[in-house]
Amino acid sequence: MGILDLSNEEFDLFRKYIEDKCSIVLGDDKKYLLETRLARIVIQAGFSSFIEFYRDTVRKNDLSMRDRIVDAITTNETLWFRDGSPWVALQEKILPELSKQAASNPERQFRIWSAACSSGQEPYSLAMIIDDFCGRETRGGLRPEQVEILGTDISTSSLFLAKAGRYDRISMRRGFVNGWKPFKDRYFSSKGAVSEVCEQLKSRVTFKLFNLQNSFASLNKFDIVFLRNVAIYFSEEFKQHLFRRIKNAIYPGGYLFLGSSESLSGYQGGLASCHHGQARYYRNI
Repeated sequence: MGILDLSNEEFDLFRKYIEDKCSIVLGDDKKYLLETRLARIVIQAGFSSFIEFYRDTVRKNDLSMRDRIVDAITTNETLWFRDGSPWVALQEKILPELSKQAASNPERQFRIWSAACSSGQEPYSLAMIIDDFCGRETRGGLRPEQVEILGTDISTSSLFLAKAGRYDRISMRRGFVNGWKPFKDRYFSSKGAVSEVCEQLKSRVTFKLFNLQNSFASLNKFDIVFLRNVAIYFSEEFKQHLFRRIKNAIYPGGYLFLGSSESLSGYQGGLASCHHGQARYYRNI
C-alpha cells in the first residue's frame, strides 16, 4: 500500500463528484489515473487521506479546489491540424462558401467556436487556415478580420498556455506535416527552445474559461463549431443534451465538426451529415 491509496469507495465518491461538476465519466479502469492525479493536490492541501480531502472540499463547496480537481483529471491531448481531413474540408468547401457570403455582404461577421480547445492548437490552426485562405483568395470576399475565433476550455492551466501562445519543441513537432509544414515558419517566431504564435494570429483568437454544462447564452451563436474529441468522455444522456444545445448555438446553414471517432449516432435533431473527401461533419438544417 502507498502513502495515499484511493479505496473503491473513495473512487466512487470522486468520480460522481467529477461527473456532477463537469459531466466527465470515469470508467472502472480509471481508478489508478485518478489516484495519481489527485494525490499531489491532497498532500498540498494538507490532508493525509483522500476521504478527508473529499469531505472538506464538498463541505466547503470550494470552487477553486473544484477547478483544481477538474483540471487534474482533464485529458489535454492535442496537436496542430489534428486528423487532417476536417481542415481540408474547411479549406476546400466551407471557407469558399463563407467567402461568397462575405463578397455579397462585406459587413458580415463570422464566428467559430473551438470548444474544449485545450492548450490552443485547434483555434490557432483555424486562424492559420483562414489567414492562408484569405491570402490566396484573389477575387475578394472573406477577410481574416471578419472571422472571430473563440476557444474555450474547462482547464485553467490549459487556457494559460493557450493565451500565451508559446510551445516547446515537442509540441511543435506534432501535426505540422505535409501541407501544413510551411505554416510553422510563416506564423511562429523561434525564441530558443520555444516557438511563439505571431501577434497577428493571437489578436484573432479569444480564449475563455467555460464549462459545457453551463448556459450557452453568453456565447451567442456561431457559423462553425468544433466540438472534437470531448463528447467521448461524457455520458450518453449528457451527450444528447449537449448536442441539442450545440445545434441551437449554430446559425441555420452552419456547421459542426466532431472528432474522428465521434458521431451523432442516436441524435435526431436537424443536423444533417455531410462529407468532403475523408471528412464527415454536420450542417444545421
